[in-house]
Amino acid sequence: EEAAGKDLFQGTIGQAPRGWPVLGAVVNNFIRGGQAVKDSCNTAVTFHAGKILALMEQCRPSEISVSQNGDIRTVKALSDLEGAIPFDPLTGGALSAHSRIDAATGEKIAVSYATGGPGQGPPTARHDVWSADGSLAHSATVALPAPIMIHDLAITQSRSILFDLPLTVRIEKAFLDRFLVEYEKDTPARLGLLPRYGTPDQVQWFDVQAG
Repeated sequence: EEAAGKDLFQGTIGQAPRGWPVLGAVVNNFIRGGQAVKDSCNTAVTFHAGKILALMEQCRPSEISVSQNGDIRTVKALSDLEGAIPFDPLTGGALSAHSRIDAATGEKIAVSYATGGPGQGPPTARHDVWSADGSLAHSATVALPAPIMIHDLAITQSRSILFDLPLTVRIEKAFLDRFLVEYEKDTPARLGLLPRYGTPDQVQWFDVQAG
Protein backbone atom coordinates (compact mmCIF):
# COMPACT_ATOMS: atom_id res chain seq x y z
CA GLU A 1 0.00 0.00 0.00
CA GLU A 2 2.89 2.36 0.74
CA ALA A 3 4.43 1.66 -2.66
CA ALA A 4 1.06 2.00 -4.40
CA GLY A 5 0.26 5.21 -2.55
CA LYS A 6 -3.28 4.08 -1.75
CA ASP A 7 -5.31 1.57 0.24
CA LEU A 8 -5.45 -1.88 -1.35
CA PHE A 9 -6.95 -4.09 1.36
CA GLN A 10 -10.39 -4.27 2.93
CA GLY A 11 -10.97 -5.59 6.45
CA THR A 12 -12.58 -8.99 7.03
CA ILE A 13 -13.16 -9.54 10.76
CA GLY A 14 -14.72 -6.11 11.08
CA GLN A 15 -17.55 -7.20 8.76
CA ALA A 16 -19.27 -9.20 11.54
CA PRO A 17 -22.00 -10.34 11.85
CA ARG A 18 -22.49 -10.66 8.07
CA GLY A 19 -20.75 -13.05 5.68
CA TRP A 20 -21.18 -11.60 2.19
CA PRO A 21 -19.05 -8.51 2.93
CA VAL A 22 -16.30 -10.87 4.13
CA LEU A 23 -16.34 -12.70 0.78
CA GLY A 24 -16.30 -9.39 -1.07
CA ALA A 25 -13.33 -8.20 0.97
CA VAL A 26 -11.39 -11.44 0.36
CA VAL A 27 -11.99 -11.21 -3.42
CA ASN A 28 -10.92 -7.56 -3.41
CA ASN A 29 -7.80 -8.37 -1.42
CA PHE A 30 -6.75 -11.16 -3.79
CA ILE A 31 -7.26 -8.95 -6.85
CA ARG A 32 -5.67 -5.77 -5.52
CA GLY A 33 -3.21 -7.09 -2.92
CA GLY A 34 -2.46 -10.67 -3.95
CA GLN A 35 -3.54 -12.27 -0.65
CA ALA A 36 -6.78 -12.90 1.24
CA VAL A 37 -6.09 -10.81 4.33
CA LYS A 38 -3.83 -7.89 5.08
CA ASP A 39 -0.60 -8.63 6.96
CA SER A 40 -1.72 -6.44 9.86
CA CYS A 41 0.48 -8.12 12.50
CA ASN A 42 -1.25 -6.17 15.27
CA THR A 43 -2.01 -8.86 17.85
CA ALA A 44 1.26 -9.46 19.70
CA VAL A 45 5.01 -8.84 19.68
CA THR A 46 7.59 -11.44 20.69
CA PHE A 47 11.37 -11.61 20.93
CA HIS A 48 13.33 -14.82 20.32
CA ALA A 49 16.81 -15.65 19.05
CA GLY A 50 17.62 -12.01 18.32
CA LYS A 51 14.46 -11.33 16.28
CA ILE A 52 11.49 -9.15 17.13
CA LEU A 53 8.34 -10.51 15.51
CA ALA A 54 5.03 -8.69 15.10
CA LEU A 55 2.29 -11.29 14.92
CA MET A 56 -1.28 -11.90 13.81
CA GLU A 57 -2.52 -15.48 13.62
CA GLN A 58 -4.00 -15.27 10.11
CA CYS A 59 -0.73 -14.45 8.37
CA ARG A 60 3.05 -14.76 8.47
CA PRO A 61 4.91 -12.55 10.96
CA SER A 62 6.76 -9.34 10.24
CA GLU A 63 10.33 -9.02 11.47
CA ILE A 64 10.87 -5.54 12.90
CA SER A 65 13.58 -3.52 14.60
CA VAL A 66 13.22 -0.89 17.32
CA SER A 67 15.84 1.83 17.68
CA GLN A 68 16.96 3.36 20.97
CA ASN A 69 14.77 6.39 20.31
CA GLY A 70 11.73 4.19 19.70
CA ASP A 71 11.61 4.22 15.90
CA ILE A 72 10.10 1.03 14.47
CA ARG A 73 11.30 -0.31 11.11
CA THR A 74 10.06 -3.30 9.14
CA VAL A 75 13.00 -5.61 8.46
CA LYS A 76 11.02 -8.24 6.56
CA ALA A 77 7.28 -8.41 5.98
CA LEU A 78 5.51 -11.75 5.49
CA SER A 79 8.52 -13.67 6.81
CA ASP A 80 8.43 -17.46 6.61
CA LEU A 81 11.30 -17.63 9.13
CA GLU A 82 13.73 -19.25 6.72
CA GLY A 83 11.17 -21.74 5.43
CA ALA A 84 9.82 -22.76 8.85
CA ILE A 85 6.27 -21.61 8.05
CA PRO A 86 4.69 -23.69 5.26
CA PHE A 87 2.96 -21.87 2.41
CA ASP A 88 -0.83 -21.76 2.41
CA PRO A 89 -2.75 -20.77 -0.75
CA LEU A 90 -5.43 -18.94 1.25
CA THR A 91 -3.36 -16.96 3.77
CA GLY A 92 0.17 -17.35 2.40
CA GLY A 93 1.09 -19.14 5.61
CA ALA A 94 0.39 -18.39 9.25
CA LEU A 95 1.99 -18.40 12.69
CA SER A 96 0.20 -18.23 16.03
CA ALA A 97 0.24 -14.82 17.70
CA HIS A 98 0.74 -16.42 21.11
CA SER A 99 3.80 -18.64 21.52
CA ARG A 100 5.48 -19.78 24.72
CA ILE A 101 9.20 -19.72 25.55
CA ASP A 102 10.69 -22.31 27.89
CA ALA A 103 12.85 -20.25 30.24
CA ALA A 104 15.03 -23.27 31.05
CA THR A 105 15.89 -24.30 27.48
CA GLY A 106 15.23 -21.16 25.43
CA GLU A 107 12.93 -23.11 23.10
CA LYS A 108 9.90 -21.39 21.62
CA ILE A 109 6.69 -23.38 21.13
CA ALA A 110 3.67 -22.33 19.06
CA VAL A 111 0.43 -23.91 17.84
CA SER A 112 -1.01 -22.55 14.58
CA TYR A 113 -4.28 -23.67 13.05
CA ALA A 114 -5.73 -24.25 9.59
CA THR A 115 -9.49 -24.43 9.33
CA GLY A 116 -9.67 -26.44 6.12
CA GLY A 117 -10.47 -23.63 3.69
CA PRO A 118 -9.73 -23.74 -0.05
CA GLY A 119 -6.43 -25.50 -0.66
CA GLN A 120 -5.86 -26.25 3.02
CA GLY A 121 -7.17 -29.81 3.31
CA PRO A 122 -8.79 -30.98 6.58
CA PRO A 123 -8.65 -28.88 9.78
CA THR A 124 -5.32 -29.16 11.60
CA ALA A 125 -3.19 -27.77 14.41
CA ARG A 126 0.53 -27.33 13.64
CA HIS A 127 2.78 -27.68 16.69
CA ASP A 128 6.19 -26.06 16.13
CA VAL A 129 9.27 -26.05 18.34
CA TRP A 130 12.12 -23.63 17.70
CA SER A 131 15.49 -24.13 19.36
CA ALA A 132 17.18 -21.36 21.31
CA ASP A 133 19.13 -20.32 18.22
CA GLY A 134 15.91 -19.70 16.27
CA SER A 135 16.01 -22.75 13.99
CA LEU A 136 12.96 -24.96 13.62
CA ALA A 137 13.71 -28.08 15.65
CA HIS A 138 10.45 -30.01 15.33
CA SER A 139 7.00 -29.73 13.77
CA ALA A 140 3.94 -31.98 14.09
CA THR A 141 0.60 -31.46 12.34
CA VAL A 142 -2.36 -32.80 14.31
CA ALA A 143 -5.67 -33.55 12.59
CA LEU A 144 -8.77 -32.00 14.18
CA PRO A 145 -12.41 -33.11 13.92
CA ALA A 146 -13.75 -29.57 13.45
CA PRO A 147 -12.40 -26.30 11.98
CA ILE A 148 -11.66 -24.55 15.26
CA MET A 149 -9.84 -21.33 16.11
CA ILE A 150 -6.84 -21.96 18.39
CA HIS A 151 -5.72 -18.72 19.98
CA ASP A 152 -3.26 -19.96 22.59
CA LEU A 153 -1.50 -22.92 24.21
CA ALA A 154 0.18 -23.84 27.48
CA ILE A 155 3.42 -25.73 28.10
CA THR A 156 5.00 -27.83 30.82
CA GLN A 157 8.63 -28.90 31.07
CA SER A 158 8.05 -31.68 28.56
CA ARG A 159 4.61 -31.27 26.96
CA SER A 160 2.30 -28.83 25.23
CA ILE A 161 -1.37 -28.48 26.07
CA LEU A 162 -3.53 -28.13 22.95
CA PHE A 163 -6.92 -26.43 23.14
CA ASP A 164 -9.60 -28.08 20.99
CA LEU A 165 -12.55 -25.87 21.96
CA PRO A 166 -15.85 -25.17 20.17
CA LEU A 167 -15.09 -21.78 18.62
CA THR A 168 -15.28 -22.69 14.95
CA VAL A 169 -14.36 -20.96 11.68
CA ARG A 170 -16.54 -22.30 8.86
CA ILE A 171 -15.91 -20.50 5.58
CA GLU A 172 -19.05 -21.94 3.99
CA LYS A 173 -21.22 -19.84 6.35
CA ALA A 174 -20.14 -16.70 4.53
CA PHE A 175 -22.00 -17.85 1.41
CA LEU A 176 -25.19 -17.79 3.51
CA ASP A 177 -24.36 -14.25 4.70
CA ARG A 178 -23.50 -15.55 8.17
CA PHE A 179 -20.27 -14.71 9.96
CA LEU A 180 -17.57 -17.37 9.78
CA VAL A 181 -16.65 -17.48 13.48
CA GLU A 182 -19.19 -18.95 15.90
CA TYR A 183 -19.32 -20.62 19.30
CA GLU A 184 -20.92 -24.02 18.71
CA LYS A 185 -21.96 -25.34 22.10
CA ASP A 186 -22.71 -28.84 20.75
CA THR A 187 -19.19 -29.29 19.35
CA PRO A 188 -17.09 -31.42 21.75
CA ALA A 189 -14.34 -29.70 23.76
CA ARG A 190 -11.00 -31.37 24.52
CA LEU A 191 -7.55 -30.71 25.92
CA GLY A 192 -4.63 -32.54 24.35
CA LEU A 193 -1.25 -33.41 25.87
CA LEU A 194 1.51 -33.64 23.26
CA PRO A 195 5.15 -34.42 24.10
CA ARG A 196 7.31 -31.51 22.98
CA TYR A 197 9.01 -33.61 20.32
CA GLY A 198 6.08 -35.97 19.86
CA THR A 199 4.21 -37.14 16.78
CA PRO A 200 0.49 -36.58 16.10
CA ASP A 201 -0.42 -40.11 17.21
CA GLN A 202 1.08 -39.40 20.65
CA VAL A 203 -1.48 -36.76 21.59
CA GLN A 204 -3.52 -37.77 24.65
CA TRP A 205 -6.97 -36.20 24.50
CA PHE A 206 -9.17 -35.44 27.51
CA ASP A 207 -12.81 -34.42 27.18
CA VAL A 208 -13.74 -31.24 29.04
CA GLN A 209 -16.83 -29.10 29.42
CA ALA A 210 -16.58 -25.76 27.68
CA GLY A 211 -17.73 -22.72 29.63
